[in-house]
Amino acid sequence: MVSLVHAGILATLRQLARSYTTSPLPDWDEFAGSTRLETVDAKDRLPAGPHDIYVVVRGLVKLTQTNDDGTERVEEFFEAIAMVAPGLRPQWASTSAAPLSITRWRARNWSVPLLGAIAVERTTVLRLDYRVIQQLAAKHPAWGEGHSAFLWTYVDGLFSITTSVRYGSVEDRYRNLLVQRPSLMRRVSQREIASYLSITESALSRIAKRVRDTDLEPEPEPEPA
Repeated sequence: MVSLVHAGILATLRQLARSYTTSPLPDWDEFAGSTRLETVDAKDRLPAGPHDIYVVVRGLVKLTQTNDDGTERVEEFFEAIAMVAPGLRPQWASTSAAPLSITRWRARNWSVPLLGAIAVERTTVLRLDYRVIQQLAAKHPAWGEGHSAFLWTYVDGLFSITTSVRYGSVEDRYRNLLVQRPSLMRRVSQREIASYLSITESALSRIAKRVRDTDLEPEPEPEPA
């Protein structure tokens, strides 16, 4: 039996998908029946299969990249109600292609290190099966529209996010995080933020102090008329 939370997130997804299509989505129950509501404890990994898509319902997930030397880099954070697909590869993509993630733009070639999705805190996700979406898209034009919109929206959204934190001076990127994602700064460690900004923890501490000191400086007195 579908829980109220499960039913609620499905209704939200249906409404969102409908905004990208010119007609209602047929066989919705087939899609809904393939979804699973799952809870993941903090620090646990979400399975990164080639057909897994996750909708973050509650909590926080980080997308990480494991380098050849075993170090781990934070690529992105996903809050409700974002979608994350750490291992997703469409049928038209080469088996050596990077998954649909920010790493596609950062990689020097299409073969990249392992990506993982890890719960930062206790997190509830809705797990989707991309194969079901593809099958429905092949049968129904409306699902085909929704499928194309999902791919472009997901990729474009990731590209927009990464642009704000990957380009410009480190201080500007840090300030962007403070303004655009203030709740994130309170929920993750300094180490994770430093990794996300591609700097060391000590460098992050210096930048954070400089930003605080700058923001506390009194504004200059206006000159007398």
